[in-house]
Amino acid sequence: PVLFSEKVSETTSSSTTEGYKVSAGIKSTTKLSFKMSFIASGGIEQTVEVSTNAEYNHSSTTTTSSTVEKTWEVTQPVIVPANSRVTATLIIMGGEVKVPIKLSANITGSNTSYHFCSHAFARYNAVNLGAYYRSGHLMGLPNRPASFKSIGPNYS
Repeated sequence: PVLFSEKVSETTSSSTTEGYKVSAGIKSTTKLSFKMSFIASGGIEQTVEVSTNAEYNHSSTTTTSSTVEKTWEVTQPVIVPANSRVTATLIIMGGEVKVPIKLSANITGSNTSYHFCSHAFARYNAVNLGAYYRSGHLMGLPNRPASFKSIGPNYS
């Protein structure tokens, strides 16, 4: 069995700060004057000042972080004879693809009865179509790693 798991975690934090400041003041000044001489005179002068001030402050911050974890696990029982060694390499490549897509692989082996092939999928007139290609035709992978070497045409 082949197991693929993907865990996507997204965290969003938001902070908003608002502030109001209102101030008011009243200033009152009273002057009283009186003068006496042959004719009496007098007066009162009143001055009133009213002032107001208002402020509004606003700030907002939003932070988003995203984490993606991917796990690949390939479980394949392998029988290794005594005094021998087996090396397995798994190469995982990713990128954008368009359908239909052609997938390629390079598979070599000896003393087996397996038939290795590729399966290509396409959709035509609302019908799903598939085609099998023998492993000798699977060398068309663009930008393939140098380790992918052909064993020759029409081998399976």
